[in-house]
Amino acid sequence: PIVIGKITDSYMNEGGPMMPHIAAVHDAQERFVDHDICAAYMTETDQYQHANDRWHYTADGYVKMGRAFAQSLTTLIDSCANET
Repeated sequence: PIVIGKITDSYMNEGGPMMPHIAAVHDAQERFVDHDICAAYMTETDQYQHANDRWHYTADGYVKMGRAFAQSLTTLIDSCANET
């Protein structure tokens, strides 16, 4: 099983996004999980606050992310086991 976490842009760059190609990355991540029954896309990262460095999440965000990854993996293992 594979859980991919959605990377989010902080938009803390002057005049635009920090990651101008992030839409292409999101599209590739979604296509990957659409073609693999044992893969999931964890998108809760949209809810996490970014740190002042503009690139990383806050410590609280990383704790929440870890919990979301664990939940996604648990769900995926159950569903993947039923499919294979």
